[in-house]
Amino acid sequence: MRRLLFTSLTASMVCAACTALTTTDTTTRPVATTSESVATTTPRTTTEVTEATTTTLAPAFSLELRPNAAWMGGAGCGLTVLDGDGTWHGFTSEYRAFPVESTQDLARAPDGVMYAATSDGLYRIEGSTWQEMPRSEWSRPVEIAVDPVTGDLWGANYTTILRYDGSEWSGYEAAGLMGEGDEVHPRDVTVGPDGTVWAVTASTAARYDGSGWEWWGTGNGWDDEYSFDSIAVAGDGSVWVAASDAVLRFDGDQWEVLDPGFRSPQQVIASPGGEVFVTSWANGLAVYEGGRWSMIDKSTPGLDTDRIRSAYRDDSGRLWLGTSWGVTVLDGDAGAAYTMATSGLAGNCVEYLVVGGDGPMLPAPTEPRVGSLTGLLLENGAPTAGRDVVLCTDPPSTIFSGDHPCSGHVFSAVTTTGDDGVYTFTDVPIGSYEIAWQVDETTWRSYLIGGEEPVIREGEMTQLSAVDLADE
Repeated sequence: MRRLLFTSLTASMVCAACTALTTTDTTTRPVATTSESVATTTPRTTTEVTEATTTTLAPAFSLELRPNAAWMGGAGCGLTVLDGDGTWHGFTSEYRAFPVESTQDLARAPDGVMYAATSDGLYRIEGSTWQEMPRSEWSRPVEIAVDPVTGDLWGANYTTILRYDGSEWSGYEAAGLMGEGDEVHPRDVTVGPDGTVWAVTASTAARYDGSGWEWWGTGNGWDDEYSFDSIAVAGDGSVWVAASDAVLRFDGDQWEVLDPGFRSPQQVIASPGGEVFVTSWANGLAVYEGGRWSMIDKSTPGLDTDRIRSAYRDDSGRLWLGTSWGVTVLDGDAGAAYTMATSGLAGNCVEYLVVGGDGPMLPAPTEPRVGSLTGLLLENGAPTAGRDVVLCTDPPSTIFSGDHPCSGHVFSAVTTTGDDGVYTFTDVPIGSYEIAWQVDETTWRSYLIGGEEPVIREGEMTQLSAVDLADE
């Protein structure tokens, strides 16, 4: 194994080294000692909240979309819409009429109205009108869901669960209502077919039935301790939660622990068709249907990466997979893969994905659009020659067994510094990348926080600032 030198380490990067478990059969065990201990948990009733003054939604943008459009986006990757006729619409921070730096969540109402939570605002899209939602006294939600019964929009931010009923916002402070302690910070919210609201915090799960909150956590229905990020409700009413080392399922009476086949599940997604999808950092997609798990990974025809971030099956049966390297659409044994370089995607990270109806027509991928990148590598202020430099589609792995910390990534490119310390990459597909520099035979270095982001633009040479390997 080789080591990648960082000044510190983040949990998300540790997940790059997570190994798949060998067990793929369904494994369950009760979370609570008895289901009665969960069923008799006393609901925590809500306190009176102040409803913020709101105004009529103001048009922010106008674009007529055809039915069955696909919506996708991610952190730092803008927002992309593939229209029903196969036309791409990409929105980034550079798109002046409708700038979007990051997509934080997407939700679709039963009547086809779309909601997009972005770093630049919360938007409602109906017909050709894109409107920014009115702001409330609370911070803007970063996770959203639509009540299929009432059409109300629910959201979650770091401290509060929010509700917009079409005219005004109300909010429920999570601390006390959704658990006790220092880790009661909402992470995700969803609404079941019957209108019951479900949410997870960093350490608890909770539901709201219209009159009060009921929550589960360590010592309150559960014996074990968990960390959560994602929750979904399937069509049969079962509740699914992505936990720190497993998936939890609630059948209405009892919570069970299920093993999806890998550690550190990332996002759980309930398909309208009954499937439940569980994404991973680098182990493919786990699919639960009919009491059994199956796996979709890069051994699947048409799919070239295990780094699956989101999933959605459209009404025509096609499976859409958002990855760290674009989006892939699987239709039987065939697959169509799109990246920024071969389509109109605004960004390669597709972490959120919603498809209307049968989904759009699929355009043919184009020939890759390419650009170049160059930089200077120093050591103690002097140019250093013969050092390898690698571009990655994902953060470089902290522990790896290949030739470099990008080994196994869906795309990587390696070059070497010349006598002048200059390195150059040419004919690289456009997009945003990570970069790592060789320190010695067994050690590499990369940015952890901050630093320049290597961005390849069509027909351009990107110039990076000099990096000194001797700097801390």
